[in-house]
Amino acid sequence: MTQPIGITVSTGQSYNVLIAEDSFSERALLKKFLQILHFNVLADVSSGEAVIEYLNYSSPVPDIIFLDFKMDSKNAIEVLKEIKPIFPKIKIVIVTGNKEKEVISELMKMKIDSYILKPYNKIILEEKLIQLLGRNDLILQSKIIQKKEPIKMEALSIPPLPSIASKILQFEEEATGGSNELEQIILPDKSIAADLLRISNSAYYGRSKKIQTIKEAITLLGLKTIKNIVMLQTKKHISRNLTYSDLFKKHLLESPILTALIALDLTAPFNLKSLREELFLSGMMRKIGMTVLALNSPKSYTDILTTFETTPSDLSVLEKEEYNLNHLEVGVFIFEKWNMPEVFKTIMKNQNFSMSEFSSVSDLDRILRCAEILTRNIFKVPISDSELEVFTALSKHYQAKGDLFELFSEDYYEDIKSHPFFEAT
Repeated sequence: MTQPIGITVSTGQSYNVLIAEDSFSERALLKKFLQILHFNVLADVSSGEAVIEYLNYSSPVPDIIFLDFKMDSKNAIEVLKEIKPIFPKIKIVIVTGNKEKEVISELMKMKIDSYILKPYNKIILEEKLIQLLGRNDLILQSKIIQKKEPIKMEALSIPPLPSIASKILQFEEEATGGSNELEQIILPDKSIAADLLRISNSAYYGRSKKIQTIKEAITLLGLKTIKNIVMLQTKKHISRNLTYSDLFKKHLLESPILTALIALDLTAPFNLKSLREELFLSGMMRKIGMTVLALNSPKSYTDILTTFETTPSDLSVLEKEEYNLNHLEVGVFIFEKWNMPEVFKTIMKNQNFSMSEFSSVSDLDRILRCAEILTRNIFKVPISDSELEVFTALSKHYQAKGDLFELFSEDYYEDIKSHPFFEAT
């Protein structure tokens, strides 16, 4: 039986590893990846001084040290100068987020054993360790595993849009028979009818008199809210064959709803209350591509979300590396297949707009981007510097008063979880 990479073939014992990385989230991710590969992580520290201290006062001596190139006080070069003469047999792997050729060249001059670029990628990490440890028995196996066939968009399994959702999305009161006709569309679908009655009678609406008929619910909720409820049901319908882990529940169900609700509340400090009616549906549905990718490749998508959750990374880039397409492209493809209005396709495309695109995107795009960053902060998903730059520009552009991160905090999340839309997840 082939031994895992982290096990010494001759002794059957795990390689001992020390991690030095000043970012807690990246340190935790590297540790998790190494433990999956059966390495024994002796310690994970945040500074060069801690590496020296460990080697001076602790045991056993690590077989491998993963050393962050840039750390405060004592960087990798200074650490190497101290430990190499005393511990020449320890293998040194430098980790760095700098991809410049000059930096890589400089690293190789330091007589290190290997280097790994951040953000961490489990497959690349495996490949580097196979080479570092001379595991020729795993080289062919690694190549077979890594040879990925890009997913073709047309080959994705995409559930059809339920007919009731299609009818209600296209429904316009002014051009039809109004609430009577809408009632006739809804009544045959018992699940949606029950949801409308449940939400109408929830504490959120504070009605003293119970709503008993669909017609009453239509009058209370209004067409826009009904469309929102129908699309919530649609999301549940298309993902009914997906096993929802805590990770999937957070990113595929709770995060889109929280983003949509934050977007609604952002219209006050941004002075854009006229957009409230459009925001919820746009915010909730623009992550539909993530759900479809998870449906088609649940295991690999779990790995992608794990990386996304622990490092300041771009989800669409992680997806592109794995599938040669991302949830934004998949979302646009789904909306085209479902014949959704053009505005939804545009919002899908503009999700990750950069600072250079700031002036060309709409208020809807901007509010939703801001809401998404606030959601990530609540869920403790790392936010990159470029996202913070966009967020700061948004707050300044709309002259938002107060600290938005403080306004939309974990306390806000606890309060809003009582919203009836969360009960539909």
